[in-house]
Amino acid sequence: MFFILSKIIWWLLSPLTLILLALAFGLFLSRIQKSQKFGKKLVKTGVFAFIILSILPIGYNIQVFLETDSPQAQISQLDIDEYEGVIVLGGCMDASLSRLYDQPHINGSCERLIQGLSIHNKHPQLKFVYTGGSGSVTNQKDKGATAAKQLVDSLGINSKDIIFEDQSRNTYENMKFSTQYKQTNKKWILITSASHMPRSSRVFCEGGWDITPYPTDYNTTGNFTFALESPLYNFNRLNTALKEIVGIIAYGVTGKLSMNACAEALI
Repeated sequence: MFFILSKIIWWLLSPLTLILLALAFGLFLSRIQKSQKFGKKLVKTGVFAFIILSILPIGYNIQVFLETDSPQAQISQLDIDEYEGVIVLGGCMDASLSRLYDQPHINGSCERLIQGLSIHNKHPQLKFVYTGGSGSVTNQKDKGATAAKQLVDSLGINSKDIIFEDQSRNTYENMKFSTQYKQTNKKWILITSASHMPRSSRVFCEGGWDITPYPTDYNTTGNFTFALESPLYNFNRLNTALKEIVGIIAYGVTGKLSMNACAEALI
């Protein structure tokens, strides 16, 4: 229920959806005499919001805040003997196209997998878990982990030493369904996109994992800016940033994470 509800709520709360709903509802009300004034105000608000969000780098600056939450671990400085494994969160593969064309299709954020494979190559004694099923409400057949294995195999890398968890549909389930592979109390290196790390790290810590964050797939320089970009760029950044903020709030309200979790790991 949480999975489906979260998809619906995010669709309703995404910036463009809110603006389009405001415009559509406002136009509808403006045709009714009793609500004409309110309808026109709603249309003006929608247009104003669209212009402001198109011009200002609000999403970029929110992402700066998210991406600087977790310092990137220096693998060479870690005592690898203290670690049981590496866990990479999925989300970089287009599973449907990978199956349809029988070749791996990258959707984005595959720096996660690349960095994971790099660490695995240097430290093959560590367990390597790639976790990611399908985040689609309507298609649970095409799995991200299956497409990731297809990519790894196509590169000539031995995938027999990699665990591909393909049942999880969101970040909480990434943690939940990967717990079966955690056999000791040793640490794990957690790899995901930098803007996703504040949510995912706290979910894993709340779930009893001792993790070291290894954020990747950065979209900002780490510095706040007021530089002008294209409207499409600004909306893409805002969409990504707000999705994480909404996710953190939703996970916090439902007890799936605590903002106090991972206090030591995030120093």
